[in-house]
Amino acid sequence: MRKKTLDLLDAHFTSARVEYNALSVNYKYASSEETFIINPSYWDKYYNNLKNVVFSWSEVKYDSKPDVNKLISSDEPGVYMFYIRPDACIWDLPKFVLYIGISGATDALNPLKKRLTAYFREEDIKKRDALHRLLGKYYNHTYLAYSLLPNLTSKQILEIESNLLGFYYPIANKEDFPVEIKTPRKAFNRPV
Repeated sequence: MRKKTLDLLDAHFTSARVEYNALSVNYKYASSEETFIINPSYWDKYYNNLKNVVFSWSEVKYDSKPDVNKLISSDEPGVYMFYIRPDACIWDLPKFVLYIGISGATDALNPLKKRLTAYFREEDIKKRDALHRLLGKYYNHTYLAYSLLPNLTSKQILEIESNLLGFYYPIANKEDFPVEIKTPRKAFNRPV
C-alpha cells in the first residue's frame, strides 16, 4: 500500500474528526448518540453456534496505517470487525462493534488481506455509507480485529458471519443478518 493513499485517508478522516470536535457541546452530544440493539437471547443462541469455531484474532488500530500485506502473509479467507474503544480501557471495556465482514465466501480469489486493503483506500471506504460516517466520527478510537479462517467452505464462512452478526448486532451492517433478525430489523430500521 502506498504512503500517499494512506495519507489521503488519514487527511479525509482527520478533517471529519476536526469538524466533529468543533461542534458545540449540545450538537456534539446529539451527534454522538448511536443506537445499539441489546438482546441477551441472541448472545446465547449465536455464541452456541460459534463456540466450536477456532478464531485467532489479531487487532490493529485503524489510524495506525498498517501494511496489511505485512500483517497477513497468506491468501486465506477470514472474518473482520471494526469496533471503537478508548485507548485506555477499564477491565478491557467499553467496546462497541460497528461492522463485521468476511472475505472468500463468494470469491475464493478475494483473500482477507485483499479485502482489508480496500478499507484503507478512501474511494473504497466511501462506498460503505454507514461505516464511513462512523469512522469519520470515531477515527482515532477505531480498531480492526481480524481472524483467518483457513480450510473452511464458503457456506461455513457465511454461517460464521451470520452468527457473528446475530451475536454482536453491529450498527453499520445492513445485510447478512440471520433470518430471524432481518424482519424486525427492517420493520424498525433506523438510519445509521
